[in-house]
Amino acid sequence: MKNNEIVIFSVSKTITQRIMNVLIERKLDVPVYEFRYSDVLDKANEMIQSGAKIIISRGGTAALLRNNISIPVIEIAHDFHGVYRILQQAKIKSQKIAAVGFPQFCNALRHYQNMTNEEFKICQVYNHN
Repeated sequence: MKNNEIVIFSVSKTITQRIMNVLIERKLDVPVYEFRYSDVLDKANEMIQSGAKIIISRGGTAALLRNNISIPVIEIAHDFHGVYRILQQAKIKSQKIAAVGFPQFCNALRHYQNMTNEEFKICQVYNHN
């Protein structure tokens, strides 16, 4: 594994690809690692032992890291454009929509609902088990 002070963790191919696109556009050389959620803490500790000083991640993964490791964790926030895009993709399949996510994502979904008055079910989870 690369020896970098800043690393990015993802648990989703979609998020990994979006992160990679941003890094390429901005000509940044920051390693991105895609792990299963259950492996995140072990991998984070390996990265810390290898010299990582900051981990960038998203949502429930960022919360897990923040609560269990000693170095700073920067969270990639959920935004309205992302919520809008997800909902538009879902509406292609069905008008009955339910979104499942960790608290940070669900908070963004609720805020989106309050601003747009769109109706969809929100199911909050707290872990991958």
